[in-house]
Amino acid sequence: MESLRMKDVCIESTMDYNRFKIMTGNRGVLDSNVKRLVASMSNKQLASIAIVNDKDEIVDGQHRYKACEQLGIPFHYIVMKDYGIDEVHILNTNMKNWTNEDFVHQFSDRFIDGEKAFLHYFELVGFMEEHNLKLNNALMLLEDGMKSGSVPLRDGVFTITTEKEQALENLGELIALEKVLGSKAMSQAFWQTYIISKQVQGFNADKFLLKMRRAKDKLDRTPDTFIAYTRLFEEAYNAGRGTDLNLAFSAKAIYKSAKSKSSKSEDN
Repeated sequence: MESLRMKDVCIESTMDYNRFKIMTGNRGVLDSNVKRLVASMSNKQLASIAIVNDKDEIVDGQHRYKACEQLGIPFHYIVMKDYGIDEVHILNTNMKNWTNEDFVHQFSDRFIDGEKAFLHYFELVGFMEEHNLKLNNALMLLEDGMKSGSVPLRDGVFTITTEKEQALENLGELIALEKVLGSKAMSQAFWQTYIISKQVQGFNADKFLLKMRRAKDKLDRTPDTFIAYTRLFEEAYNAGRGTDLNLAFSAKAIYKSAKSKSSKSEDN
């Protein structure tokens, strides 16, 4: 990004709202934010300058643009030639007002716009929408229970590591567990523990469902944490004769190994 010299910047204003476009890959406009700005600007119009590029695409200030349009007041802006979605990303990262969901949708839109490197974001959004999932739950299903942190999601390097068939199988089993065990089986910690526990050699999903049905009262009293659930899962799974699966230790080892690989990847 070129250095900004304020003496070279000219603040412009217009009421020709139709000339501007929302940039592909930018966050969607939230009606709640526009309403808040409309209410605020109706009382007192403070100086607020948007940034657009030489294609009349709004780089920063799309909510202000919509508020000005609704109020019928001048839209103030500066033109920064050649600014694009990368500059949107940098500006909003520095401002710390984008959520992980915003970044995911931005990269998904960039794939639709031709940037093939972001295919996994597009597939993530499609998976979320198809199955009505929140981001963190979808990430755990598509990343072997680990869930990407903000750094890889926001840096554009998110990668799906679980086969879709396996993710759908896990989702179906978790829905079945919810029907038997209630809403606590829908917590993120429960999902993570279950998806990782399934990777333990010897784990049988049907047997686990049967055993957990009998341990529902204990589940209700169990803290909503990965460690607590691994202990409960092992106790329930091994209840009765003929089973001695070291589930808690193995699940924790899988988690630690995956976490270590993730940390090294982020450092690089």
